[in-house]
Amino acid sequence: MASIADSYHHGRLFAALRTSAAPLNERAYRVATSLVLPILLPMRIAGRTIRKNSHIKELIAALPFLLLLMSAWSYGEFCG
Repeated sequence: MASIADSYHHGRLFAALRTSAAPLNERAYRVATSLVLPILLPMRIAGRTIRKNSHIKELIAALPFLLLLMSAWSYGEFCG
């Protein structure tokens, strides 16, 4: 089971590896777009679930936890 700290650290590592050799303008772009991730990532998951028309009750039950974990991931990407 993923914890909030795990999500943060994985997001930070992902961003650090992705931008380690990137120029400053690309890093600035990624920092700016990381602010949208707490909304974008859960919307993608919800959209896929709704399109498949399955597990919608489970999605609704898991949504608060999903938002929390995705927010931690996004903050990690912002810091990375």
